[in-house]
Amino acid sequence: MEIITLIENHPGRDKRLAFEHGFSLYIDTGTSKILFDTGQSGDFVENAWYLGVDLSQLTHIVLSHGHYDHSGGLMPLLKAVDITAPLYYGKGYFRGKYRGKLDEDGRARNPRFIGNGFTKEQLVAAGATLMEVDFPVRTIAPNLYLFQHFPLVQGYEPLDQRFRLEDGSVDSFGDEIALGIGTPSGLILISGCAHRGIVNMVSAAIAAVEMPLRGIIGGTHLIHCSPDRLDATITALSALHPQFMAVSHCTGEDNLERLRTAFGESFIMNVTGNRMRL
Repeated sequence: MEIITLIENHPGRDKRLAFEHGFSLYIDTGTSKILFDTGQSGDFVENAWYLGVDLSQLTHIVLSHGHYDHSGGLMPLLKAVDITAPLYYGKGYFRGKYRGKLDEDGRARNPRFIGNGFTKEQLVAAGATLMEVDFPVRTIAPNLYLFQHFPLVQGYEPLDQRFRLEDGSVDSFGDEIALGIGTPSGLILISGCAHRGIVNMVSAAIAAVEMPLRGIIGGTHLIHCSPDRLDATITALSALHPQFMAVSHCTGEDNLERLRTAFGESFIMNVTGNRMRL
């Protein structure tokens, strides 16, 4: 199995590759070829070409949640490549999503649109085959799972009150899905941003498939989190003994260094162009 980071916030060694605030991952299991998220722009498409990835051969496309930095490259992809793979998204994905600044009374002021730049109808018109996900766990191929509806169990992983829907309510990220890959040594969990909490998500996923955790790849949304939350997260994830922690994107630079220290040789800085052979 090979996992390639097509685009991410950080540049890699290959200076031909664009990087941006966003996330896109390619997974080749040997029998399935999955695209997980599409970054902020269409730059990941050219990166894929440089990295030797043929996006026309995709078997599945998974969209983690409806934020621009994970979905912005979808329409450029559909225009550039003849895509026949089904596109999986969580129920609520097409709702209007915003982020504001919290004032003293907890209200989100001056909300800025950060959702998708397209509608469901535009995707269909562009030739996409849409598959809505609305289950705690769904098997999409042998040893490939989509997880959703993660219970908010950990008190230190509350919903971020800055994120709102078009009606002004707090975004609970019910559309958020994660990809799981079952292997003989455990589950690999791939997260876009983990808005519902990385510990909540990992715990629900490994319980659903009754596997130990092998590793985590992707965003954790620990950026701007409190020191207490980071400490609790490290304690909880360390107790699961992951073989690797390949995180980045919305984790935060200082927090990445803390995770590097905590997980030692198991930590992988997952930058643009990174390849993992597992």
